[in-house]
Amino acid sequence: MKAATSARLRAAVYTRYSTDNQRGMSIDDQLRNCRRRIDSEGWELTAHYSDQAISGGSVNRDGYQRMLNAANARAFDVLVVDELSRAWRDQVESERAIRSLEFAKIRIVSISDGYDSELKARKTIRLINNFKNEMAIDEARERTHRSQTGTVIRKYSAGGLPFGYKSVPRLVNDEHMGFDREPHPIHAPIIHEIFARIAAGESMRGVVSDLNDRGLPCPGAKWKRERQPNRLWRISAMHAILSNETYTGRYVWNRSRWEKDPETNIRKRIERPQSEWIVQELPHWRLIDDKTWERVQRRMGARSILFNSRVGGRPTYLLSGLLRCGACGGAYVISAHKPVRYGCSTRKNAGIGACDNHLMVARDLAEETLLGPVMYDLLSDEAIEVGVAAIRRMSATDAARPNLFTSDELRRLDEQIAELERLRDSGVLQPSIAAAALQRAAGERQTAWRALNERREKPVEGPFGAASEFRQAMINIRLTLQADDVMAARDALQEILGTVRLVPEDGILIAEVGLTQLPLAKAIGSTGLVAGAGYGASFMRIPMVRASARP
Repeated sequence: MKAATSARLRAAVYTRYSTDNQRGMSIDDQLRNCRRRIDSEGWELTAHYSDQAISGGSVNRDGYQRMLNAANARAFDVLVVDELSRAWRDQVESERAIRSLEFAKIRIVSISDGYDSELKARKTIRLINNFKNEMAIDEARERTHRSQTGTVIRKYSAGGLPFGYKSVPRLVNDEHMGFDREPHPIHAPIIHEIFARIAAGESMRGVVSDLNDRGLPCPGAKWKRERQPNRLWRISAMHAILSNETYTGRYVWNRSRWEKDPETNIRKRIERPQSEWIVQELPHWRLIDDKTWERVQRRMGARSILFNSRVGGRPTYLLSGLLRCGACGGAYVISAHKPVRYGCSTRKNAGIGACDNHLMVARDLAEETLLGPVMYDLLSDEAIEVGVAAIRRMSATDAARPNLFTSDELRRLDEQIAELERLRDSGVLQPSIAAAALQRAAGERQTAWRALNERREKPVEGPFGAASEFRQAMINIRLTLQADDVMAARDALQEILGTVRLVPEDGILIAEVGLTQLPLAKAIGSTGLVAGAGYGASFMRIPMVRASARP
């Protein structure tokens, strides 16, 4: 990074407006404020990263991720935002990202809330602002839920427009009361056709294939249809439609909620108790008569029993969930029996128009092809010892790296706690806000103290753990793959290989395996231990020569 004394600091700006503030001019306003600060400091504006109509509580933002990648590449020296909430609404992500940026010596300046990573009280300011930002999200969520509840009670739509309807605003004495639903002139006839054909005995797969062949519009959020204009019908979408009782005029709301898993940052659906549901009978929403609905539900129930579907059940084959189609990206699943063969699920469920990969591979061949290199090359005694040596080499480098938690960090946290107590005692902070902020700061101090003492007592031997522990872990995986527990073996194989792409080339499926998950991948590649066509340092391609075409 260029020193401030030898060149102008390179400044990057991040701007965002959220889904609850659909105002494109907000980006211009933020950028103008940031430019003013950059000009006053004499910095050089080199990049502008932006996200529009997306919540700051999500990390899956294109502009945000590009900004973080540029920071990792040291593409700028200062990150300027109008306020911290534009970049971060989630406390956990905010703390993680800011610590990472500051550790990389990137200065962070937030104009409206006075944050500057060069200030001594930066952590106190950040803590208070992050707490307020997250509280604002919770309050907005509660307000939205109360508003939606009232909307449903008034017999209007609370959002989530199903395929087959269009949204229509309703006015009473020129006052907007809410949005109603009416049959969509193009999509509603498709819903009628689907239910009629399934009720008459046609298979979902046949109907899906026909709809795709005819190029009929399919379900999907509006933004998905705009970004992916060639979206296709799939059996999963068909199943969702056939199970949606809204088409009978019965509107069930508040059936579930979404919560973010703090470990994975993935939103999960949580079912609410039936006592919290709100049910409205809305005859003018009806698209399907009761007789057709009941006939379809009987067929769906019979199909469920026939295929013994297990929601959330564990896979029964060694490679289940590990294989992906190299042509379309869809999962490779069991598509035929006698013998059991894997095939592209997209081709199977959406027809030839969805994926032109018609190749299938016998289960025994797939397992034999992938297990061979793993057992005899990656998990051989020789390969394991190469990995052990590589870890020991990396340990020396890692030992020289500074620890995130140091005695200085403990002192800073003590100062932060003292400052929060002073602000509370002087009346600047409300007791409730101060209590929450102090609790979080105390927790961070405890974590830092524990990490510092663990490092003193047991020096870390490398980014992948102790070499001896690695050796034992690899031996345990080898023993697991040799045992009879298919589920345990599958989990072990996934840990090594991750996802395997099956690419069709000249009538043969080629298994493409990335080895980047293995800590010894580069070491093994440099010694050429793994045999296979076109093998590189962290990648191998293996032909499955007995792959067969789908009938």
